Amino acid sequence: MMKFVRNYLTRETLLELFRFFIAGMSGLIVQFALYALLMRVLTFQSGYLVASAIAFVVSVTVNYIICVKWVFTVKNQTGAKMALFALTSVIGLAINTGVLYLLVDKLSLHKMLAQAVAAGVVMFWNYVTKRLVLRGQ
Repeated sequence: MMKFVRNYLTRETLLELFRFFIAGMSGLIVQFALYALLMRVLTFQSGYLVASAIAFVVSVTVNYIICVKWVFTVKNQTGAKMALFALTSVIGLAINTGVLYLLVDKLSLHKMLAQAVAAGVVMFWNYVTKRLVLRGQ
C-alpha cells in the first residue's frame, strides 16, 4: 500500500486530480444547467433520459477541451486519442444513463438527486479512462 502511495499519489498527481476535479465540476455545472433547462424551462417532451443524454454530450465537450488544454496538457492530440476519448465518453454516457434509470425508475429517487449520484460514478470512470487515453498512464 505504501508503495502505491509513493508511486501514484505524488504532488503532481494530486495537482492533476485537483485540476480534473475543477474540470469535472465545470462540466457538471454545464450538465446540470442544461438538464434543468431542458426539463424545467423548456418542458422537454422527449423525457428525462434524452434530456440527460443531450446535457451529458455537451458537458463532455466542455470537459474534453479543459482536459486537453489544462488538466493533462496534451500537446500532440491524435485522431486515435480523440476517438478513444469519445469512446470512453460514450461508455460514460451509458453508465450515466443506466445509473439514472436504476435510481429513478427502479428506486424512485428524485431525478436531480439521481443525476448527482450518476455524475459522481461517471466522474470516477472519466478520470481513470481520460488519464489513460490522454497521457497513456
